[in-house]
Amino acid sequence: MKQKPTPDEIQHMGRVKSLPCIVCEMRGEVQTSVTDCHHIHRDPGTGQPIGGSQRASHYATLPLCQKNHHWNSANVHMGSREFESRYGNELDLLRLTYERLAIPYPWSKS
Repeated sequence: MKQKPTPDEIQHMGRVKSLPCIVCEMRGEVQTSVTDCHHIHRDPGTGQPIGGSQRASHYATLPLCQKNHHWNSANVHMGSREFESRYGNELDLLRLTYERLAIPYPWSKS
């Protein structure tokens, strides 16, 4: 069962959704659909894939427009290998998201 987000997690996801799509920005494209929060499919602490339909924490989310989240041929759900070969792995994009939010990345290894 998926955990209901806490008020702090809801606030964090709202900040992520206020950002432009990370892929559109990387490609220099104009974003044409709203930004969603994509929960990454890796454990941000270990980098290991999370199995099945499980997802990472509500703090481990990327800003992706609906096109790059669900619609295009290399969207993150339909072709994660293709997506990562084009745009980088989810952990690198998560670090970049935290930089864009100007908040410390909570999974840094000391």
